[in-house]
Amino acid sequence: MPTPSETPSPADLPQVDLSDLQATLGQEAKRIIPIVLDSFLKESAGYIAALEAAQDLETCTRFVHNLKSSSATLGVMHFSALCKEAEKVARSGDEAGFRKLAAGLIEAYGAVRQAVTAELEAMRSAQ
Repeated sequence: MPTPSETPSPADLPQVDLSDLQATLGQEAKRIIPIVLDSFLKESAGYIAALEAAQDLETCTRFVHNLKSSSATLGVMHFSALCKEAEKVARSGDEAGFRKLAAGLIEAYGAVRQAVTAELEAMRSAQ
């Protein structure tokens, strides 16, 4: 995993697999998916910031649950799996274990954000 000062190459970015979402949305996919991607970028940044500041596990559980679901919708399955594990540990009450997983999740988010941004820019330039 690159350090925050390094910029990952496109090959190192997490995979964004929109195929399920495209199949679900059908003909509306080209119109709706950029909105969904933009929404993810805005909301996920807020969840990550709140996760960094949150003190109690109940609040943290809600944030990672939302990140898990939204990243799965975009087909960012590795990040969704990280969120799922963090949610499971938070629900178990293991605060130290959760904090360790959350730190990795927060670190991984930078690459996820970059990958989703690249996908959004590619969709916008193709229109």
